[in-house]
Amino acid sequence: ITTILRDARKLDAYFTLLLEATVHIMSGSHSSSDDSSDSRKRPREKDIDLDTSPKRPNCEDNVQLKILVPSIAAGAVIGKSGEAIGRI
Repeated sequence: ITTILRDARKLDAYFTLLLEATVHIMSGSHSSSDDSSDSRKRPREKDIDLDTSPKRPNCEDNVQLKILVPSIAAGAVIGKSGEAIGRI
């Protein structure tokens, strides 16, 4: 039982970090100042008109994230009465 609880805590911490990283990336705050000093990269365009841009926007209202979990860990991810999966 203690091994299962320890593994469940590790999974909970892992999914929390994964979710936070996903939110961080989707918010656009993941860019670093190191990218701008790389001479191999094209300079960033200053003014971008979103209405006429041929590319799709970088983020959407709904983001789907698919995570594959081994069947042995599925119970720990779901949690008692779905409590853990509800927090995720």
